[in-house]
Amino acid sequence: MAARHGKPAGQALEALALTYGMLSNPESSPSERAWALCWLMHVVGDIHQPMHVSDLFSKDFPAGNSAGSMGYVMDPVTETPITLHILWDSNDLRVPTVGAVDQATQTFTKKYPRSAFPELKAHPISDPNVFEEWAKESNQIAVDWAFDVEMAPDPDKDKTQEQLVAGMINYILNGVSPVKDAPELPPGYWEKLKPTAERRITLAGYRIADLLLAAADQIEAQRKFVGR
Repeated sequence: MAARHGKPAGQALEALALTYGMLSNPESSPSERAWALCWLMHVVGDIHQPMHVSDLFSKDFPAGNSAGSMGYVMDPVTETPITLHILWDSNDLRVPTVGAVDQATQTFTKKYPRSAFPELKAHPISDPNVFEEWAKESNQIAVDWAFDVEMAPDPDKDKTQEQLVAGMINYILNGVSPVKDAPELPPGYWEKLKPTAERRITLAGYRIADLLLAAADQIEAQRKFVGR
């Protein structure tokens, strides 16, 4: 917190441990399990994206750049400024309809079957540090190259957290960017980002499925053990 000048940082790993524990607990109520399921899917997806498990501290961003949210690059799709964070979050998936998501799911699972991911065996859900290991995979991408871009700093980067969030929401909903221009991506960056993001999205989906099956198995085993 001191390094971030009082700006909060997330606690994704603790949240995952909590939500998975609630999801796999036979004593949890249906509403508790539904709440846990929503957050587990959300956070597992997040930690498979490098911007969600890293930050950049520099002369332009002495308090961090809010995981790529305070720096703008030129979007190769729309040719307008976009935050580095949103570029990674959206990739080519710019139509968030159920049909588009379903089509992307079918495309990615065919393109990247389970056999394409040695990570599934390297960091199985039985590992007690599994969530941390998953986050480290994404963090390594950030360390290796995801932040290796020139960014135009958000002119409002020193405002309060509430103001920053309001600005981001305005950008997401209305496309209103606080910067008029932004640097182009380095040569080859976009071509590397797209398959990397696709693989991470697909891997997250497989792992979510594995977590749900493991939670169901744990509930069944506990119920059999107590004779219910």
